[in-house]
Formats: sequence, C-alpha cells, structure tokens
Amino acid sequence: QRGDVLYAINSTKVHGWSVEQMKPLILGPENSEITMSFQRVGNQVQGKCSFNVTMIRTPVDSVPVAPHPRGFEIYGAG
Repeated sequence: QRGDVLYAINSTKVHGWSVEQMKPLILGPENSEITMSFQRVGNQVQGKCSFNVTMIRTPVDSVPVAPHPRGFEIYGAG
C-alpha cells in the first residue's frame, strides 16, 4: 500500500538504506525464502502496524519493460 515502509529483510534492519545497499539481501538462491517486514503508518488513533511478507525467490527474466507513466516511489530508502 502506498506509504508502507520496508524496515527489515530477513530480520536485518534496512530502514533508510538505498536500493543498492538492500540488493544483496533481496537477491539469493532460487527457491530460497525471503521475509520482508513492513510498517504501515495509520492515523493517530490507530498508530503503526507492522507486518511480514514471506516469499520464495524465483528467477526473473531480464525483459525490458516500459516505465509506468506515473513512475514509482520508494519509501524508506536514503
């Protein structure tokens, strides 16, 4: 969701890291697990909510794609 902040990868705190700094933690052997921990900031009544997303790494084809017309944003990256 827009505004979610990635703050850990496999329990290593990465809040404020650049994408290049995170890359070695994200890339890994095919079929290995990766757990990304996010923080979702709610309103002042609800406060912050943390959640984990666990995925299995799969190969990604290097196929050029057209950029999204609105671009994208990376939150929490320095």
